[in-house]
Amino acid sequence: MTREQAKKILELLPVIKAFADGKDIEYEYPEDCWVKVTIPFFDNSLNWRVAPEPLPKKLREWKPKEVPLDAWYTSKTDASRAMHKTQFTYMSNGQRYIILRDTDYSTNDLLRHWMHSLNQGKTWFPCGVEE
Repeated sequence: MTREQAKKILELLPVIKAFADGKDIEYEYPEDCWVKVTIPFFDNSLNWRVAPEPLPKKLREWKPKEVPLDAWYTSKTDASRAMHKTQFTYMSNGQRYIILRDTDYSTNDLLRHWMHSLNQGKTWFPCGVEE
């Protein structure tokens, strides 16, 4: 092994560690085209990288007609994960408000701080619509 080959192998160590930590790995083939692999072979003649993280999906507030009326809600930051069922909703100045445990929440509050479930807390979703 030459020093250049050893340097190339050392460059792979962060990629190998990322793979061991469960991240997706890609190699370049042909130029500027990255191929995701499930079982890497780490050929040091190829360029390897950790696959870039997907961009987060952009959410917008619910429109008044999109607010689920029979949903459960929980705070994104509440460690106790207490669930609150929608008591009722009302409109004010074109904004839908939801009453949870005697407190009014706008759809903007829900988008930023709450999650909702339509199956009594088995699965949770953001309080908004993906764009």
